[in-house]
Amino acid sequence: METEYIKMKCKRCGYEEWAEEEIADELATYNRKTKKYEILLECPKCHGVMIWHNKEKKVEQWESGFDPEDLPF
Repeated sequence: METEYIKMKCKRCGYEEWAEEEIADELATYNRKTKKYEILLECPKCHGVMIWHNKEKKVEQWESGFDPEDLPF
């Protein structure tokens, strides 16, 4: 099974983390001002808002043996 990851970045403290696309997509919300969907997650460090960082492309890897912490930012 293939898992896709997207890079998220906290707007408050700058913490970056890879999140599974499937989980992030479930939390997508529609912004009426920009008329676009946004992916918002809570930062585990400062409890601020994490956003999809620079709309970076998704990382596709096989689930077995893949750790998103190994990816360089």
